[in-house]
Amino acid sequence: MLFYHHTNIISPLLIRRNFERFKGPNDIVIDSNDNLYFTDQGQTDQTGKIYRLSPDGKLDRLAENGILPDGLVLSLNERFLYVAMTRANLVWRLTLYINIYTHINISAFNFKSDLAFSH
Repeated sequence: MLFYHHTNIISPLLIRRNFERFKGPNDIVIDSNDNLYFTDQGQTDQTGKIYRLSPDGKLDRLAENGILPDGLVLSLNERFLYVAMTRANLVWRLTLYINIYTHINISAFNFKSDLAFSH
């Protein structure tokens, strides 16, 4: 979304990728180079996608066929993007590469057995 403070008008920055409309953009995270990563949830089917929008306006689809991607976090070194696939009880780990827009490696972790949380 874009906010024009002098007119108090809010308008969408993006409404589609090529000819495909977004189904439900949801979560965002921004890296140290101002790349914006976001989910497009889809519905209950396997149509969820993960995108990266670069500061120059280039939009890359990093992953698709996710079951309700809902939550993003970058690793501290920004090499990995973790995406919660809520309906599947999984977390996908996408390996991020500079100037490569397709993911090379997705690892899936089961919420109940594979992840350990600490405070």
